[in-house]
Amino acid sequence: MDTTPSGQARSHTPQGFYERSLAFVSADGDSVLIAPWSFRIRRDSQEEIRERDVRLGWLGSWEALAVDVDTGAVLGDSWRIVPGNRIRMIMGEGDALEEIFLRDPFLEMATDVGLPLARWTGSPREVARFHRGTTRLAPGEDEDAVERDGFLLDLGVSSGSVEGGWQDWIFVHSGDFFQGAFLQRAEPEGTEGDVAMNTFEGWTRFAVRERRWPSVEVEWTEVRSFEDARRDIPVAWKLRTAEGEMEILLEAESSHLSTGEGDGAVLPVDAFFQLRGELRMEGDTVPLLGVIRHRQP
Repeated sequence: MDTTPSGQARSHTPQGFYERSLAFVSADGDSVLIAPWSFRIRRDSQEEIRERDVRLGWLGSWEALAVDVDTGAVLGDSWRIVPGNRIRMIMGEGDALEEIFLRDPFLEMATDVGLPLARWTGSPREVARFHRGTTRLAPGEDEDAVERDGFLLDLGVSSGSVEGGWQDWIFVHSGDFFQGAFLQRAEPEGTEGDVAMNTFEGWTRFAVRERRWPSVEVEWTEVRSFEDARRDIPVAWKLRTAEGEMEILLEAESSHLSTGEGDGAVLPVDAFFQLRGELRMEGDTVPLLGVIRHRQP
């Protein structure tokens, strides 16, 4: 049964934090559609808290379509996506995810998981996969439906701590030529003026060549003030591999920003940014589209 991202069925999952993210980015650079689906489980020995989060970035604006939280008994493997009140899915052969969809009186959205392109596995409960994909929007009776083809990241991460979940991730593509995903591995080591330094792990598919990058340096090259959280947030990034073989420059074109609860004056930030930029690798420079999930505890 393909109940986990690595395709291996497991009957027991230890306590901790588990997150599975499916991020769709359309191939059309003139009217970019971004659909991130996030599923998180915080599990102890007795119960688990299941969080589901669906957002939409479309024509330069963002909307939180669904935020659903419930608590209950431990339900099998942590990587299995548990349906919510409005979030459903279609499973295919071998229990593989084929489609995930949102039912809402004002908007219906569905993302098809298409042809697999690449897969990497890290620790026993971490995986990154690239797929082709399609997302459809049905806004209502008076508006035409929208369908966009593109690329899909299926990313699973885990932490032994129930309070985990601070890692940023980035997904970018340049059509069939390049797809890349990057996952934060260490909290920022410090800041130098407006620049924060981070260490990420990366996975890329360049033409038909697949590669894992164990260490990618990510810099915040520009920040702006987010007054609701009373702190600065990044709006531009530079990614560079350890030996300089690959460099990526990214800028935020639009964002969905929210704040959490905190004890002090500075509040946590949870954000999605629509990205545009360029890849420089092996003498080539190619344009990129993408999305980043950014969190500041």
